[in-house]
Amino acid sequence: MAAVLERLDARAARAWLAEARAALARERTGIDGLNVYPVPDADTGTNLHLTLDAGARAVAALPEDAGLRAVLRALADGALRGARGSSGAILAQLLRGLVPEAAPAGPGHRRQDGEAAALARALARGAAAARRAVARPVEGTMLTVARAAGEAAEASARRAGADLPAVARAAAGAAREALHATPRQLEALRRAGVVDAGGRGLTVLYDALAAVVGGAAALPALPPAAPARPGATGARDAEDPGTGGPRAELTYLLDVPPRAPRPGAPRAAEAQDGPAALAGELAALGDDVVVGGGRGDGDDGAGTWAVHVHVAPQAVAAALAAGAARGRVHAARLEPLGPGTLLVLVAEGEGLAALAAGAGAAAVPPGALAGAAHGALLLPADGAALRAARAAAAADGGAVVPCAAAPAAVAALAVHDPALAPARALDVLGAAARAARCGAVRAERDGWRAVADGAAVAAGRATHPVDAVLALVDALAHGGAELVTLVAGRGGADVARRAAALVARRRPPLEVAVHLGGQPGELVAVGVE
Repeated sequence: MAAVLERLDARAARAWLAEARAALARERTGIDGLNVYPVPDADTGTNLHLTLDAGARAVAALPEDAGLRAVLRALADGALRGARGSSGAILAQLLRGLVPEAAPAGPGHRRQDGEAAALARALARGAAAARRAVARPVEGTMLTVARAAGEAAEASARRAGADLPAVARAAAGAAREALHATPRQLEALRRAGVVDAGGRGLTVLYDALAAVVGGAAALPALPPAAPARPGATGARDAEDPGTGGPRAELTYLLDVPPRAPRPGAPRAAEAQDGPAALAGELAALGDDVVVGGGRGDGDDGAGTWAVHVHVAPQAVAAALAAGAARGRVHAARLEPLGPGTLLVLVAEGEGLAALAAGAGAAAVPPGALAGAAHGALLLPADGAALRAARAAAAADGGAVVPCAAAPAAVAALAVHDPALAPARALDVLGAAARAARCGAVRAERDGWRAVADGAAVAAGRATHPVDAVLALVDALAHGGAELVTLVAGRGGADVARRAAALVARRRPPLEVAVHLGGQPGELVAVGVE
């Protein structure tokens, strides 16, 4: 039997992490079966495991002699960057709250008020940090379980003679009691006949802590989790009523640069663009909002934040823009929350994003995209977007519509039906994209260049951009056409409109459509069907 610990140090933290990681790996499937809140997507156990695993990989990269603070910081930062789902984002914040109570490095260090009190404060701080990150906290969830554990730990630490094992056992026991009470607090859990999935995952972590600190399994094993009753529904609809397709789970990382303090500005003014403010904006777009991170406990928001929200597909671009107004958005991942197809246009340009929203699709810039889960189809609007889409689909199991031009993407958006199954949608969207013969007019040093299929159609300093568009239409329409689509890039709206008017006059049978895409690198993209 392992020794009872008198002091929490880096070695103990690594042992706890290993125990918790292994236990979550064993329990993940059972926890997935409990998942009905906020939506029944059966992934809470998996998300918690993947999040903790990301933190464990960050710890493994540290030198063996790293101190407790370094270990906990790496664990929290790794979990933050690898957080999956709302449960993972909340877990990352809980782990982040543990860091300030870590003792400075040094084998001879002792905390002034004792190790038991420090552990209790850490658990309470972690619970509070997790709750602060959630825009609209709900009782009967993992937040309730975490708070019960933190409060019990602090109460235990105040008793005479309290030691680390007593505090850890008190936290684990209170977490279990709170977990069993969750069906009385959340109607969705009561209907499904289950306890909260996220809370069940947290009990695994608290049990692991009690086992490591106490030198043995401190509490009897919980019985296997009984899955939710068939047909159980969550508290929120996974389907978007506007499109009939699935809503989107969106997560991303946001790097916020430090801001110079404004002389005389109150602290509240500095917090106007902080995590709480972003959470408020996202709550107006969707629900299940979690925003947390930063480099410390201040409200200035500098550092890396993890962002999570459930939104309608057409609100994804706005949710990303809310973050981009504060810093650099990256590592964006999307997952459909219900049956049907989540279509994601991978493109830059506000106009293209608006076209996607009008078709019931999401839009993500290629530089921000990191992953798309099964059931999500990625629709790239240029070559760079195609490369980003393929990498994102390979990372998370999504699929890519073969497309590398804005007009072809517009053609696919026109036939998008979110209610279709992903395999059928891939066929329909792919056929629409392939039917468009595409090219583009781009600025070069010696003038304008019209390119189709990699070959120059018109180029040179004397070439007027309108003439270049017309030459491209003639080349693409050779052999017959019914529709010409012009997608104006940045600065190309006037050229596209003038060219459209001339095409309509010179080729009366052709229908001409002009869209303001705003894509960079192209004056006008041309598609002919």
